[in-house]
Amino acid sequence: MKIHSYTMPIPRDVHRRIHGPHGNGGAWNKAWRDFRDRNRNASAEEIFKHAGELIHRFDLIGGPIQPHYSRPDA
Repeated sequence: MKIHSYTMPIPRDVHRRIHGPHGNGGAWNKAWRDFRDRNRNASAEEIFKHAGELIHRFDLIGGPIQPHYSRPDA
């Protein structure tokens, strides 16, 4: 799965909140690593379901899901 095909535009302060200041991806990336470690053979449906759960858990209200490189500031 190409993760950069599925991004949500969010404000910079929200990005910093979920990814943290230390360059390790913060709580957002940890949640994905934990999911990957527990679900090595996850289906696309399971991955999308987990993404929705994380969007809710991290209280993300953004725009549509879109490829990262289609953003005007990319």
